[in-house]
Amino acid sequence: MVVFAYKKSFTGIFASIFALFTSMFWFPVPAKTSPQVLEFLAFEMDYLKGTWTTPKIVISLAVPLFFFMLLMAAWKRNWKWLIGIITGAAVLKFIWSIAFSGEAGMSILKPALFGLIVCIAVLGYFFRKHKQQQKS
Repeated sequence: MVVFAYKKSFTGIFASIFALFTSMFWFPVPAKTSPQVLEFLAFEMDYLKGTWTTPKIVISLAVPLFFFMLLMAAWKRNWKWLIGIITGAAVLKFIWSIAFSGEAGMSILKPALFGLIVCIAVLGYFFRKHKQQQKS
């Protein structure tokens, strides 16, 4: 999605959003799942099915706001903002997960941190490559 925003391709952005919404159907169910992960997923399900209060609505609006900011930073080709937004969202997700679900929230720490590092590395590579192409 970020690459398509960087290239200013609405078709690519919308195809990415569609792929994101349907991604749960693409991957097989894991053969073995950690009890902490199951506990955290149960917490998230209860959270979403529970009473919707004003603070909960405000927190939930952070998700579309994140995607909007992500797309705008890529569209404007501002890699510093892009990295900052991705890092900030990851940190806020860590805090939210641990604050609201306790020990079960720790189950996302390793995969989310790994994903953050991969995202930053890929974006760094992409922007360096694109910058070199512009120079030549």
